[in-house]
Amino acid sequence: MSWPKSPLAEVVVLAGALAILQPIYALASSTPGPVPLNLAEVLFRYAIPYAIALWIVADAKERRRTPCFDFGFFVLATWPLSLFWYCISSRGWRGLGLSFGLIGLAFVPVIATFSAFVWAAVFETILR
Repeated sequence: MSWPKSPLAEVVVLAGALAILQPIYALASSTPGPVPLNLAEVLFRYAIPYAIALWIVADAKERRRTPCFDFGFFVLATWPLSLFWYCISSRGWRGLGLSFGLIGLAFVPVIATFSAFVWAAVFETILR
């Protein structure tokens, strides 16, 4: 299997992988009582924003629009406003659709986890 060449395709592949892994982890670790925050939950929370920020930096280098300051840190520090700013400034108003698409892509693992919990509750109710 060849790895995607485009940085944007890598973001999509990561979101797909997290949409599969995050519900499995959440259902496996759903025990009564408080669950401590661990490395997997931190990864699930920050992987998509970091990947999108890395895509912004790679796209800016490819388009030769990199500012003189530390652009990667700026993008992470101002997330998600920097996503809208960069997409609109580099692509015009067409970038607004791209930025909404990327924000929607960031919510795919959350929606998958929520639907897994709903289906688990439905099946638990049916089996009773």
